[in-house]
Amino acid sequence: MWTSVFCGRRRAAAGLVSAAAALLLLVPGGTAFGQGLRIAYLTSWRIIGPEAEFQGSRDAEQALNRDVDGWNRELEERKQEIVTLEREIEQKRLVVSESKRQELEQQRSQKAGEYERRAKEIYGEGGLIEKRNLELTKSILDKVKEAVTIIAREDGYDFVFDASDANLVWANKDYDITDRVLAKLAEGLTSTPGSSPQQPTSPPIGTPPLEPPRGEPPRGEGGE
Repeated sequence: MWTSVFCGRRRAAAGLVSAAAALLLLVPGGTAFGQGLRIAYLTSWRIIGPEAEFQGSRDAEQALNRDVDGWNRELEERKQEIVTLEREIEQKRLVVSESKRQELEQQRSQKAGEYERRAKEIYGEGGLIEKRNLELTKSILDKVKEAVTIIAREDGYDFVFDASDANLVWANKDYDITDRVLAKLAEGLTSTPGSSPQQPTSPPIGTPPLEPPRGEPPRGEGGE
């Protein structure tokens, strides 16, 4: 499991807005409920996140874990090369020439620098983990949006919002379509014949992207 998935709900997926903000923008004056509009909601944490019931979300979690494990193994191998070279320098300090010692020291400094640069490429802002995280998240959110759109068209909903991110105080469970979204995702997003041609507003899903594990990458001794 990731050590920090959705921790603090700090980041929003690019191009998506919160349900509450979308309703304020699309329903001026808050008069929508008096105009016969059909509204439904879903609970996104059941679809994407640490408690997800959607297999695709669990698969994405496992894929990110595998990638992170692979990058950590690479960093650990680089770290061990530095440790081995430092031991060699210490053991030969009194038996090699000054020029040879300086050559080994230079090799150690070079490897330490390469290690730090690679760790930044992986863990830094905009690094490999962040890019892979956003890639996997976008794939899931695209599927969720498609499933919600299909259901909204079938049932003629004008708005579908995310109860996980909309400060929902109370709602009638009859309007919760989360189970239907999960079922639609499981069956492959197939629209039923004769679905309504109505074109509802694209449903805003406020779920933030999956967050990579916290913590620092393994550091090489003397690699500061």
